[in-house]
Amino acid sequence: MQQDRRPRQDELLRVTGLKKYFPIRKGFGKKITAMVKAVDDVSFGIFKGETLGLVGESGCGKTTTARLIMQAYLPTAGRIELRRSSGEMQNLAELDARGLHELRRELQMVFQDPYSSLNPRMTVRELLSEPLAIHRIGTKSERERRVEEMLELIGLQPEYMNRYPHAFSGGQRQRLGIARAIIMNPSLIVCDEPVSALDVSVQAQILNLLQDLQDKLGLTYLFIAHDLSVVRHICDRVAVMYVGKIVELADTESLFTAPLHPYTEALLSAVPASSPDLKKDRILLRGEVADPASPPRGCYFHPRCLYVQEKCRTEEPKLRVLKGKPGRFTKCHRADELELRGVPSFSEVSLA
Repeated sequence: MQQDRRPRQDELLRVTGLKKYFPIRKGFGKKITAMVKAVDDVSFGIFKGETLGLVGESGCGKTTTARLIMQAYLPTAGRIELRRSSGEMQNLAELDARGLHELRRELQMVFQDPYSSLNPRMTVRELLSEPLAIHRIGTKSERERRVEEMLELIGLQPEYMNRYPHAFSGGQRQRLGIARAIIMNPSLIVCDEPVSALDVSVQAQILNLLQDLQDKLGLTYLFIAHDLSVVRHICDRVAVMYVGKIVELADTESLFTAPLHPYTEALLSAVPASSPDLKKDRILLRGEVADPASPPRGCYFHPRCLYVQEKCRTEEPKLRVLKGKPGRFTKCHRADELELRGVPSFSEVSLA
């Protein structure tokens, strides 16, 4: 599935029909009685140099998608293709142990909790030089210089190299986690809610650091988050997930100002107003999130949707691009006729 009018050869990562089902076992014989569809037929692409946001409620499949891309989980079905340094697209599921080892040079991850992702028994020097040593990059002195360069790049002093993780603040530890991820010059970094565990003031510093590094090093991010204000600040495009499926994908400003899916509209209604003079009407969805082990017929969102029709209850919509709106995908039968509320842009608030 082509995501917008940019050529496919510009895609760095291509995910097609990705599925991950977890079995539910019950009884004495531990027989499989059902399957949890954590990720269910997800497709998207990420272009070199961009930041794609992946958002949705807790349990919608965001982190599972990230772990599938990182090959921490094996997919039930589908393809995950990464453009290698040779220019060819490589299906990651076909890689053997040696191939996966080499892949780690091109694909890295920044975790939500910076403290749990750093070995408390290792100094900063050991933490940052370890990936270089594992992949046999440079001599010991060259690795030492590379660590110093990384510390300066993330805004920490080289004198900190002999300190342990517990001696740093949460924001400083996340900077170290970012340095560890970029030290081998990867082509893609998966950021799994990298600022959600930090104070608001520190969040801004880390987001600015990620953007500065992207500009300097030409990095590409898959940015997973639940804070839509953060997503709007850092992402070029946004994919919205609901119960394992992508229900909308668009460039950031289009999605925020004129959503096409009722679920996206409800999410945006919860975003705090950017001006004290701006009144917001929160959309309170009825019912509960659908059970991924026993999803409803038709559209998974129809039991909670304010605009539901009979077709929504019986026929599952396909993720499609809207006529006259290139690059805008939605999984809603009524997307052509609905006019949904978004969040005004900053310029619109300023002019009001």
